[in-house]
Amino acid sequence: MKYKDLIEAHGLTLHGDIEHFAALVEAAARADEREACAKVCDALPAPDIYSNTDKSMWDVTCIDCATAIRARGTT
Repeated sequence: MKYKDLIEAHGLTLHGDIEHFAALVEAAARADEREACAKVCDALPAPDIYSNTDKSMWDVTCIDCATAIRARGTT
């Protein structure tokens, strides 16, 4: 039995379902990569050259950056 016959025997189509599955795997990998990048933003410490006021602004900027990265997967 050829692989195409085996795939179709299980109710799948070679160019529909398998391509859809591959797209899902690719999307999951991109989501993992986005989350890893967002975690880097979450963990960025403010440089010592900033005052306390500037440090809170740095934190807000990092949070906004992490939020934007995470949102890319939902838009």
